[in-house]
Amino acid sequence: MGGRSRSRDICCQKSGVVLNFDFFGGRRFIATIGAGAVTAFLCYAGKIDGGVYSSVIIATVAAYIAGNVTERHINANKAKEDAEKRD
Repeated sequence: MGGRSRSRDICCQKSGVVLNFDFFGGRRFIATIGAGAVTAFLCYAGKIDGGVYSSVIIATVAAYIAGNVTERHINANKAKEDAEKRD
């Protein structure tokens, strides 16, 4: 595994297959793309209109951005605390 944490991997117990979502851009990215694909299909199939499509896409992208900003803030605080502990 090259020093990677297995906590970010999804493992299928029966087949032993390990999916590393970081390779594909991360779990949030996959969820965002999935939501976009499902919404696009529903719009194409006529189940939702363009207004609903745009609302879902805007909300999904906003959640993705908010998650990334929050993660960077948390990681910066952890790095700062680790640096203070070393000094």
